[in-house]
Amino acid sequence: MPAVAAATLFAAAVSCSSLSGHFAPSLEIEEARYPDAYTGPKSISAREALQAAVHSLERRGVRDVRLCHIHWIVAGVGAAIVHATGHWERDDVAFNAFAVAIYDGTEVQHGLIGGTEHLVMARGVDHSGVQTWYYNDRIFRYSGIAVDPVLELMFELVTPEELAQLPAKCGISAGGARRRDLH
Repeated sequence: MPAVAAATLFAAAVSCSSLSGHFAPSLEIEEARYPDAYTGPKSISAREALQAAVHSLERRGVRDVRLCHIHWIVAGVGAAIVHATGHWERDDVAFNAFAVAIYDGTEVQHGLIGGTEHLVMARGVDHSGVQTWYYNDRIFRYSGIAVDPVLELMFELVTPEELAQLPAKCGISAGGARRRDLH
């Protein structure tokens, strides 16, 4: 019963807040789609997934979050993958492109509550311009990822190229880069 209570509280919090200020002009909102024969738990809505992604980024300190893209995965684990831009500095790295995976709730019986964070990735550059990645509280230089096949698994849900191109596709929100140009 705690999973149902948590999902109810999350849904109530989502319904009280506005997302429209976070939408990029190109954002197309799509709902999760499951086969007609699927009879399991219902997925959260796209709005709930987008709100959870904004919350996930803002609680880390990401400013000026702009939602750019949402798509859903149903194999392995059911989740919404949300791409966003914003501004975040951590450990002398300026991050500007993000991917957040949010559980969709179809596997609540396994403890994966809809609207909760599965993972967060970010792409940025350090003070010397070196491409740098954030993945679930760890920071990697791209050269370190390229030589470690296990670390490359972090790109199963979003490619390095997708995140690198995201600010240009989506536009960095008002205010531009705070400390330096992000490329």
